[in-house]
Amino acid sequence: MFFKPDKERGFAYTTHTACDSNGMVIGFELTPGNIHDVNMLFPLVDSISDKIEKPEIVVVDAGYKSAAVAHVMEEKEIQLVIPYRNNNKTKSKFRKSSFKYDPEENTYICPMNEIMKPTTVDKDGQVTYRCARGTCKKCEKKTDCFTESYASKQIQRHIWESAVERADRYRRTPEGKIYYSGRKETIERVFADGKEQHAMRYTRLRGIEKVTDEVYLIFACMNLKKMISKLKKEEVNAA
Repeated sequence: MFFKPDKERGFAYTTHTACDSNGMVIGFELTPGNIHDVNMLFPLVDSISDKIEKPEIVVVDAGYKSAAVAHVMEEKEIQLVIPYRNNNKTKSKFRKSSFKYDPEENTYICPMNEIMKPTTVDKDGQVTYRCARGTCKKCEKKTDCFTESYASKQIQRHIWESAVERADRYRRTPEGKIYYSGRKETIERVFADGKEQHAMRYTRLRGIEKVTDEVYLIFACMNLKKMISKLKKEEVNAA
């Protein structure tokens, strides 16, 4: 079952696809629709590295953004370019960005200059930060900061979140902006061409192996069309 908040729910396959700067498809991983995007970036990058060469820069969409992905990409010495994504789902006026993180002390400072220290770490690596007991009850801004269902304000930060922050800073550099802006001209066009011109919105086949073979043929045709178009342009320019 494929499900995303902004898309229709249904039975589907997902094609995790990579292309180069010319829009040529260089690899893909086909999965059932219920497999999350973040689980498939590493197999996709590894398959590209085995077949061609290890990429130096990888531009991804918001579905692949996570602390684990950013951390592993740094370990692989691959520069990750990720988009901005608003993770704040609370109704409070004070967002997480309103709280300043101090990396030396490993604490957060709230808008009222109170220190929030780490208290617990869950199995997913999320660290919870809170103020000292009773501090939030005395705060005059508590109604704007958290709901009545909580006794105090909580901030969560992944143990590898600094890797995400470094990737975010790179995206805002002049070089990072160029790479990210190129995404709409490459992989987004691959998706659009596949859906509009090659019937990739739906499949009549059932089973991973059959659909994978179908996608291989479609991407091979799309790459051939790009190669022929490029050769024709070179002939015209040469003439």
